[in-house]
Amino acid sequence: MKKTKQWKQQRLYIERNKKKVKRKLKKLLSRKKLIMPKIGKEKKVKKGKVLKVIIPKIFSLFENPDESLKKCMSFYKSSSPFNFDEVFFDFLKCEKIDLASSTLLSICSQIKAEEIKFNEKKIINISGYDPVSPKAKLMVNSVGIKKNFGFALSKSVNDQNVDTFDLLKGGKSNVYLNVDETLESSVASTRITDFYRKILNKHNFDLNIEGRRIIQQLTNEVIDNCIQHADPERKNYQWFVNAYHYLENEKLSSISIVIINFGKTIAESIKDMLQKNTNDKNIKKLRRQINIWSSKNRDKLTDKIDLNSLYTLYTLQDGVSGKLSDSDPTRGRGTIKLIETFQNLGDSLDESLNPQMCIISGDSYIRFTKDYKINKMSNGRKIIAFNKNNNLNMLPDENNVFKLNNFFPGTIISMNFYFDENYIISKKKEIKNEK
Repeated sequence: MKKTKQWKQQRLYIERNKKKVKRKLKKLLSRKKLIMPKIGKEKKVKKGKVLKVIIPKIFSLFENPDESLKKCMSFYKSSSPFNFDEVFFDFLKCEKIDLASSTLLSICSQIKAEEIKFNEKKIINISGYDPVSPKAKLMVNSVGIKKNFGFALSKSVNDQNVDTFDLLKGGKSNVYLNVDETLESSVASTRITDFYRKILNKHNFDLNIEGRRIIQQLTNEVIDNCIQHADPERKNYQWFVNAYHYLENEKLSSISIVIINFGKTIAESIKDMLQKNTNDKNIKKLRRQINIWSSKNRDKLTDKIDLNSLYTLYTLQDGVSGKLSDSDPTRGRGTIKLIETFQNLGDSLDESLNPQMCIISGDSYIRFTKDYKINKMSNGRKIIAFNKNNNLNMLPDENNVFKLNNFFPGTIISMNFYFDENYIISKKKEIKNEK
């Protein structure tokens, strides 16, 4: 296996090259707080003082959700007092990594490090190994844990095929995490739209005014829905948005977007709504509908699909939201529209490329694939039930809706899709011929 250099909390690489080491030692010696590392050797730490987090070969919430989520939460869930001096993230065996896993690992690690610092007055050193895989290494350096902890990055990060996005942090700050409390979901949606337009411009495409409005509206409502589920009172919640672009070739781009929030899960917010004492007609109507769906499936539940999984699925449907009121009768349609847009525009003519989208909330997991599409029912409502009959009175496919062995305290929406020039041109022709 090809050797890779270890990265240290000193936020630089300890190079084997002695000339480079001497230059960096001068910088280190000028900083009183930093501990001088040994030249040409890895730092030796006393046995039992290092928490080693070995990143799996496939570190992806799409392809390996349970193991990836467990690794992201391993440092975050460590108990107090924290008996380690250092956390070592070993990416050596990692061959594939997605934006959601990379971002979540970074956020959770930062929160835990600050918690230890605040409660135990202890600063934890962060170190690790880069992946050997070039694409995985690029992800870790450009949008992952190294960037967010302020490490010196590899030269490969300057790859002209990559466009990165500054992680947006919104919500309410707490003692362990500072976020931009003035950041509105509308601002985040505008930045995502601008990022998408930047990618389109590389292919000599752009969004017209209506296209911009649609993308902004969709992302704004999805982020807002996440916040609403996380904390209806808006007192203690945090949300994050990140994006990443890789130019595969002159005709094809790979785009990733992830939205993460900490707070109540979707199922928890639905349960609260079902028990809420209210005279709101919309909530009563929604409550009746969810009770009908769940009663039809309650006796069919399995080890893989529980009631929380179904509640999470029901929330995706057209017009359903954790809080639907007379003042805003259109709420609850943003997620279904986003899914529809993703399925219609994020595909590729290359059959080996499959756009991916998943939602994780608590221990519920929903995976979107080409097998199941959104269909419009006779009453005008758009439904995706993840079964052959597209019927919410029946259980969904266990490959698409299932219970995880691990738990995330909030909701993650992750998308990886494509901008394929040839596919977009073919879709335009289809639309023109339909007219």
